[in-house]
Amino acid sequence: MLKDYPTIINNTQLFQPNKWEETSKVVEKTYQTEAGTDQVSVTRYDKLSVDAQYRVNSEWLKQFKLWSKVDSLDASIYDATANGYINRVMRMRNFKDSPVEWSERMEGTDGIWDVSFSLEEF
Repeated sequence: MLKDYPTIINNTQLFQPNKWEETSKVVEKTYQTEAGTDQVSVTRYDKLSVDAQYRVNSEWLKQFKLWSKVDSLDASIYDATANGYINRVMRMRNFKDSPVEWSERMEGTDGIWDVSFSLEEF
């Protein structure tokens, strides 16, 4: 399904990831009243977090590294409940990269890399 609805970050369309795992959270605070009952105040629904993994060439590695160092990213991510793309302001965290063994020997490349990161919505 992801290949049909590619993610777009800062106007750059991404290709299909090796892993894409979305988690939606409800941001809430619970208070206890004088009577001893709990009262819940919901700040927002559907705060998105994404764990992603890609196998990339050195050019894409540079792009992902640049995104990991900026304060915020504009992301358009397909939402099945909205039946369309939703624009979200996110940040990239937990960025990791590692070279694929022996890939530096591939002609015309600086190697192939495995990258993983988390996207967290503000």
